Amino acid sequence: MKLLALDTSTEACSVAIGDGEQRWSRFEICPRQHNQQLASMLREVREEAGLDFADLDGLVCGIGPGSFTGIRIAVGMAQGMAAALDIPVMPVTTTASLALQALRRYPDARQAAIAMDARMGDIYWAIYGVGGAGMPIVVEVERLADPATLALPSGAPWVAAGSLWRSEGSPLAALLEADTPVADDLHPDAANMLELARHDWQPIAPAALSPLYLRSEVARKSAAANR
Repeated sequence: MKLLALDTSTEACSVAIGDGEQRWSRFEICPRQHNQQLASMLREVREEAGLDFADLDGLVCGIGPGSFTGIRIAVGMAQGMAAALDIPVMPVTTTASLALQALRRYPDARQAAIAMDARMGDIYWAIYGVGGAGMPIVVEVERLADPATLALPSGAPWVAAGSLWRSEGSPLAALLEADTPVADDLHPDAANMLELARHDWQPIAPAALSPLYLRSEVARKSAAANR
């Protein structure tokens, strides 16, 4: 199965194509340059792989959480390409991509706690465990959280992943124990998303693909509760 993956949900931009045996990818940290970089990366990996987009069986797209503007770039591109090619698309979260990378870097860890800056004093939070073939499985689904309300993993070795753990002024730094491994240099990566999608292929129609805007979901639920 030939798949193309895209992600622009953070300051990183990445593209990957895989056919099940080989993989070709590009990754770059390029804040506010995703539109330009995504187009050139797509061209480069297609040429390197020697594939036409018409050969693809499906697309994989990073849907967030992350930058509102960034997420829309990849989602819009994936929707347009998948609709034009008449192929399905598989959504993958940024937290799952970070968890896969962190758990591989620290193989003794049995859980990964993901913390990403959501601005306004909140964080994007999720916890993953280790599932079949070493793939991450959801323990706590990603959500918008107040750092003061978090319960850290317990009962098994864990790794802290995501940009917020040791950033300046982070409220999470004091929660780390001396022996807790921290992978705060990781970014979501289309190459990892390709693996996640291939392991658990559950695609949807292009029209059903949508960004994971956790803050807007919270606002919508609050508004509904106040009616």
